[in-house]
Amino acid sequence: VYIGTNQGLFYRKINSKEPFQFIEGTAGQVWDLFNYNDETLFCGHHMGTFLVENNKVTLIDNDLGAWTFKTVPNRKNLLLKGNYKGLSILENTNDTWIYRNKINGFNNSSRFFEIDSSLNVWVGHEYKGVFKLQLNDSLTRVINQSMEPSLSIGKNSSITKYKNDILYAFEKGVYKYNKERETFECDSILSPIISEDNYTSGKLIVDEKDRLWAFSRDNIYFISNDHLTNLPKIDTISIPSNYRKMILGYENISLLNDDTYLLGTANGYLTIDISKIKKDKIFKVYLNMITLKDKNDSIFYYNPKEKEEFEYNKGLLLFDYSVPNYDKYEDIKYQYILDGHINKWSDWANESKVQFENLGFGNYIFKVKAKIGNTETSNIETYYFTIKRPWYLSNLALLLYFLLLAMIGFVVHRAYKRHYHKKLKRKQLESDQLIMQIKNEQLNNDIESKNRELTISKMSIIKKNELLNAIKKELNDEDEKPSKNVKSVVKLIDKNLNNTKDWEFFVKAFNNTDKGFLDRLKVLHPDLTPNDLRFCVYLRMNLSSKEMAPLLNISVKSVETKRYRLRKRMNLEHEESLVNYIMDI
Repeated sequence: VYIGTNQGLFYRKINSKEPFQFIEGTAGQVWDLFNYNDETLFCGHHMGTFLVENNKVTLIDNDLGAWTFKTVPNRKNLLLKGNYKGLSILENTNDTWIYRNKINGFNNSSRFFEIDSSLNVWVGHEYKGVFKLQLNDSLTRVINQSMEPSLSIGKNSSITKYKNDILYAFEKGVYKYNKERETFECDSILSPIISEDNYTSGKLIVDEKDRLWAFSRDNIYFISNDHLTNLPKIDTISIPSNYRKMILGYENISLLNDDTYLLGTANGYLTIDISKIKKDKIFKVYLNMITLKDKNDSIFYYNPKEKEEFEYNKGLLLFDYSVPNYDKYEDIKYQYILDGHINKWSDWANESKVQFENLGFGNYIFKVKAKIGNTETSNIETYYFTIKRPWYLSNLALLLYFLLLAMIGFVVHRAYKRHYHKKLKRKQLESDQLIMQIKNEQLNNDIESKNRELTISKMSIIKKNELLNAIKKELNDEDEKPSKNVKSVVKLIDKNLNNTKDWEFFVKAFNNTDKGFLDRLKVLHPDLTPNDLRFCVYLRMNLSSKEMAPLLNISVKSVETKRYRLRKRMNLEHEESLVNYIMDI
């Protein structure tokens, strides 16, 4: 077994467990090992091309960077070699391989190239694109060169011949050359294995059993023909790139024997027996443990088979899950969802635990599933749990809130009712006051009207009495011995002066303006005579002695005498005013 590394070329017997032996003269980067017809082993090296024989090497050309070797159709004695600065020809002459010539007219690095049935050379360059080269018959120079317009530049891309088809693989998929249309077209069967979201490298390798190998972020694929349908059959080996640790674009896998392959990595190599890869293996995901870490860093463990009720805002809730699998190279990814909190599945991730904090109260369903490579677990593990309501939202608290709201509503209603009644009472009071004001105004108007009537009555009586007294005086002054007619006139005048009807009219008008005065006066002084009552009325009206004299048909002096007698009859003190006393009754 020969292994090429960045340290040189090593060997050991195929079934031996002895350490690999270094082959002198090969120190440095080995790019390729090419077995020609199981007869000759070529070593493509940074320093050039070596022939390997009996665990020793011979340098046959020193063109730097021998990337790879291809047989030339119908010319068994020639090999086409790609190197750092183009292409060159190796020739077998007299059973000896020698460097024949460089192919002039093309100087680009040729790590990936293929020869089609028309002897066109296709060179893939990840930074420049795909070149189509037409060589002359002697394979010494390029006579026609073109860039393939249907393809774009692709990082870590490669070009490979598989079942006589030229394939170009890059991040957009796998494209196959259509000879009739002379263009590359997307291969719908092969493209999905290196889709954009899973792309790491477009490196394609064809082994001695005509299997096509491809590499993605999560898996290694090998494609072979199904013997029944004669269609491509894709098998998956779940070894993710982080386990393979290959340099992207430089992946390498070689057939050792039968179904055993040697997979090169950055740290060594792996052997894979594809016959032992289990098909349709059933995996299950399990919830191992549920942990609650409270705010005091105390940890509580719960059985994932039993439904739990957790206190609200208790702390950090952690779910631990796994898939029992003992192949360390298989990549396991998990996906979870928490119904009631997250409404979609999480992205696939290698993390086998998840934690939640500050979950609201309510019912939750935690679900987790897993996949190994492209194979999903046969089950979805489910866990039901509840976050209790906080104390301030408990049934008792809600009842208290209801009672408190009812009490507040009752108090507010009562206050509003009281306010409404108070407002209504105030409105009623205002209305009553307004009515009272209107009545008072009306009463005042009535009083003013009655006062005017009383004044008019008083003045008319005064004028009438003054006139009658004047006439009486004139009649008495003219005749010392009045005649019978004069006496008759004087008698008529006296009768008119003492007319009770005038007094009755006056009293009626007075009572309309000062109701109850005479009644109160009679209660206080029941012994007053009608003349005294009449005199009191004139005093109540605040008439002067001069104004009262004509009304009483007496002199002013007699009025003063009448005042004195009335005071005495009422038993008033000397210093007490008669008018004030009458006014206060």
